Amino acid sequence: MPAPTPRFSFLAHEPAIARRGGDAARRSGGAGYAVAEQAAAVRRFLAAPARAGSAPLTILCPGTRGPARVAPTEDVVTFDAPAGTLDDLAERYVADPAWLRRFDALLGDAPVLAHHLPAARVATALHRPTLVALHSLWPSVQAEVAGGPPGPRAAACAALLEHAAAVLVATAAERDALLRTAPAAARARDLAARVHVVPQAPSPFLVRLAARDGLARRRAAWRRRLVPRAAADDVVLYAVGRVVPYKRPLEVIEAFARVAAAVPRAHLLVVGPATDAAYATRCADAVRAAPPSIAVRIVLAGPQRLEAAPLAGDVLVHASRFESWGRAVDEALVLGRPAVLAPSPFVAERVEGRRPPGLAVPPTGSSPVERAIFADPDVPGALDAALLRAATDAAWRRACGAAHRRAAEALAGDGPVRALLTVWNDVEHAVRGTRPFVLDAPGTPPCAST
Repeated sequence: MPAPTPRFSFLAHEPAIARRGGDAARRSGGAGYAVAEQAAAVRRFLAAPARAGSAPLTILCPGTRGPARVAPTEDVVTFDAPAGTLDDLAERYVADPAWLRRFDALLGDAPVLAHHLPAARVATALHRPTLVALHSLWPSVQAEVAGGPPGPRAAACAALLEHAAAVLVATAAERDALLRTAPAAARARDLAARVHVVPQAPSPFLVRLAARDGLARRRAAWRRRLVPRAAADDVVLYAVGRVVPYKRPLEVIEAFARVAAAVPRAHLLVVGPATDAAYATRCADAVRAAPPSIAVRIVLAGPQRLEAAPLAGDVLVHASRFESWGRAVDEALVLGRPAVLAPSPFVAERVEGRRPPGLAVPPTGSSPVERAIFADPDVPGALDAALLRAATDAAWRRACGAAHRRAAEALAGDGPVRALLTVWNDVEHAVRGTRPFVLDAPGTPPCAST
């Protein structure tokens, strides 16, 4: 019997090598981590004897540059991508017949899982049945959250909603919002039946790390390296992510500078690459503008290894409202870090394991054990008050950290893989009459679509 034909998980704008073990060279970025980790989880799931005969999963992505290299065992097919932003590549690939021919030869003719805008546009332009995972909020949803216009990606994403065989979102809250805000043309094409909730599992690297002996030693080492002025019983608030306006690190720095005099044992650690040079300069200027006794307690650490910030820090401060689920939040959950979060219903669902009503996030109220502190950076004083409480309320930090560990445990297991492969099987069965993946549990319900 011939070997099953591979199915492609297609990421067109960054290498999908992620982090394996403790290899510090393997840093491919947000979507790259997610794609590689998801593919690895699928391969582990399909390796069970009961699932023999499943199609193997292969990543198609740009080749790496610099010290990181893709190992042959990672089942990755690479191509030499041109330089350009995500939006540049999304336009260039579909406008260039040579690129389309190249991808046509690489992808085969089976349904494709396309990650983010460039890959999704290519796959739909080639008329492949496409499962689209955007890895960020859909423009219509982001517009509803922000109360403004949909933005420059709206037209391209509206076309994807019309033509995708399946649309994958990370939370039920985003599914609700997408069905509420999608263009009428997409809704008219039975969009509700094509939008599925497929959660991303937490980083398996961090899950393994959290279970290891000696974690306290690792934590102490990262703390000495990144926040050398912090004593063992000081409180380190940390923000992690690209230094760009929508992540709101500047607001976090300014709020900390306003309240730090009241909490002399508190520090702020900001970790992430400065991908917006002008904005990074504003963040550095805000640190310099703080009183010297406060400025020395603010560390702009640049890019670090995946585990660095949540190990060195005590409380995550995640001020972005425009995350589809928030990988920094996942890292806090796995390592039991409490969090101050912007009021995003999508992140709230990830933290609490339940769907908030509409776009509302219930106030923390008198029982904050089950969720983080939600503070809207756009409300004067809200972030200041949240940082002050996070730095001074040790009982809340202990209780919320324990709740976050429980939330991470609920996200573990085979659930996310089963959800993805159930949708993929259904798409392929609809267009080809076959199911490429063997799922060994008859009666396992498909991923939520309502």
